[in-house]
Amino acid sequence: MPDLWAKTTVRMARKNFVIRFLKLFFSIFGASTHKSAGGPAVAKDESVTRFVFEREYIRRSQPKPTAKFQVFLPRNGETSVFRILHLGVAEVWELGNDHVARLRNRTIKARADIKVQMVESVGAEKGHVSLTVEPETLMHLLHANIVGWPEDESAVQMIAVELADKAEVYVP
Repeated sequence: MPDLWAKTTVRMARKNFVIRFLKLFFSIFGASTHKSAGGPAVAKDESVTRFVFEREYIRRSQPKPTAKFQVFLPRNGETSVFRILHLGVAEVWELGNDHVARLRNRTIKARADIKVQMVESVGAEKGHVSLTVEPETLMHLLHANIVGWPEDESAVQMIAVELADKAEVYVP
């Protein structure tokens, strides 16, 4: 068992190294690592989902659960999401379990769905730089990132609160 764990850890480390190297390489030489899934940009009428692995990031309110701001906080200036426009409910959960949860060896506690139009309007409403949703398909063809976060931590938190308030939360 420890041998399998060690092999998996090494494999994941190699994959992460290759992804970081390619992003750096293309940023230096001017090409883009972003490939589109279904077009050059994510459409404003599309929905994206953020898979949630921490139970404490979800309020189990009645009549329906709501997200806390931590769900949308960026890491390294990006918030990872998946495009779900043409997927059924079961397919969205399958996507999360097969391509996110399995890699992290974690269980999905919930997901937060939000329209791209809402994401892009939140930062602008508060007088900050507008957020955008950009395809980033190295991980998966439906993967995207919310980018354009401000530098100011309080502004980031305020925007994350707005996104959480506008998201629809689903629990498996």
